[in-house]
Amino acid sequence: MKSMKKVSIFFFTLLVINCNTTSTMGNIQKISNSHSSLLFVEHLPILIKNDTDFSLYGFTGNGTKENPYLIQNLSITTNASSGIEIINTSKFFIIRDCYVDAKNYGIYISNVSAETAKIINNTCRNHIYHGIAVYTSNYTTVTGNICMFNSWHGIIVGASYNPNVSDNFCSKNNRIGIYLSDCNSSKATNNTCQYNLQGGLLLDSCKRSVVDNNSCHNNTLNGGIRLVDSNSSNVNYNYCSDNINNNIFVIYSSDVSIIENYCFASGRGILVSSSENCTVESNYCSTLYTGISVKRALKTRVYQNQIDKCGFSFSADTVEDLLTYDLSSNLVNGKPLGFLTNLLDFKIKKINYGQLFLINCSEGVISNQLITETQVAISILYSNNLIIKDSQLNSNNEGGIHLKNSYNIEILNSISSFNKQYGLLAEYSSYCSIVYNSFELNYLWGVVLDLYSRNNSIHHNSFIENNQYFNTAQAKDDGQNNVWYDEESEEGNYWTDYFVVVGSYYIDGFANAQDLYPLSEPPIYRNNNIYYSFLSLVVLIPLIVFGYFRFSSKRKR
Repeated sequence: MKSMKKVSIFFFTLLVINCNTTSTMGNIQKISNSHSSLLFVEHLPILIKNDTDFSLYGFTGNGTKENPYLIQNLSITTNASSGIEIINTSKFFIIRDCYVDAKNYGIYISNVSAETAKIINNTCRNHIYHGIAVYTSNYTTVTGNICMFNSWHGIIVGASYNPNVSDNFCSKNNRIGIYLSDCNSSKATNNTCQYNLQGGLLLDSCKRSVVDNNSCHNNTLNGGIRLVDSNSSNVNYNYCSDNINNNIFVIYSSDVSIIENYCFASGRGILVSSSENCTVESNYCSTLYTGISVKRALKTRVYQNQIDKCGFSFSADTVEDLLTYDLSSNLVNGKPLGFLTNLLDFKIKKINYGQLFLINCSEGVISNQLITETQVAISILYSNNLIIKDSQLNSNNEGGIHLKNSYNIEILNSISSFNKQYGLLAEYSSYCSIVYNSFELNYLWGVVLDLYSRNNSIHHNSFIENNQYFNTAQAKDDGQNNVWYDEESEEGNYWTDYFVVVGSYYIDGFANAQDLYPLSEPPIYRNNNIYYSFLSLVVLIPLIVFGYFRFSSKRKR
């Protein structure tokens, strides 16, 4: 119940997030202003290679934990390799409130004793490599710093146990905003990473780490937050928007918890790939592409997430792997996500899903679905002998219907329109019947059959203005022995771009397929139910009219 409450207040918390984002930017401005208002002392580069070198510079403090050396309020602009470089020391020191503009590194720390280094509220910019670099220095604190316009990373911490990297602002660096590598038990919290060309916040080989309350937006290539080979980590309460590729990406990492993150605007929301036993819980995604995607991530649990204007995507190498996914209580556009597995002899009619997956199902009927503005409206995976009918699948980010590794699927009397890629895609799917449907104004083809889709029958469909921007056919067939007309009646499909009186309609693709009998007008689907409904109306309407006039005449009397 507690988690359900979290999901139910997502829309309210968006207001809070907006306020917090504004507050964060305000705090960044305050930090920037406070840095610029400091009375910096011009200083030459600082190079400390051992403990005794501290005494050469006259810093306050004596290097103990209670009284560390203070390197503060300095302005260092130099062509030297580093503005401040400290290596091979055991003394405690703090670098605070400094402005550094050097050649390769702003602040460079390497091989210092555990807990001895704190780098606080500095500004480092315009370096060939990194603004702040920390290597083989355990329990180092890097907090409140501004790192911008560096040719590589804003902040990099490598081969260091339990670093604390928090409240930093890294923007417009040519590579990663904050990059942690081989740093187990690291903490990356409350940072803002924006407009970095190769990603916002990246953890590589950082097991048992915490990535909480960060704001990552408008980063490119590697996206907002990325974890690689970082098992048993937590990615919680982060705000990511407008990142290219993925807002949050977890790969080759097992036992990772991804909880209560917010992903908006461009890019994908959350992607978990090539991992195992992860938890994706109570996240909110509203992105241009997939909201939450799980690929080859065995035993991953996805529950109580809320997706708007996008959808879910699930894939695995085998059906057995796919069936290890555990899903419950997810919402797509305010409606339940259907992730249905191992069903036999079933009907789905009354429940209207926000997105629907059927996996390893057979002998079923799915009807009367209205699914819009998700990823793929209906995905049929590793299933057979199903009927999808009387449904509308419109305006989805990818397509209306996706068949994969399935056979004997009948698609009947449905509309798939205005989808950003295709109306229907069949992969490794054969002996399917696609009849009396309307494929309208899909950005690419109305129907696509891949190389391994064979012996399918496609006829009496309406293809209306699909693929119009590329001026080719409205359907594509790369498979074998697919027939684009009804062999018995010698009737094919209706194509709005078929202008000749006699001749075939040529289908795109390697199969060189043709509709030999294009229709001159859209086909009308007729079945017993429709006739019964029509006959009922024919009988009822006169009776209603007769009764009305009879009642009216009585009243007049």
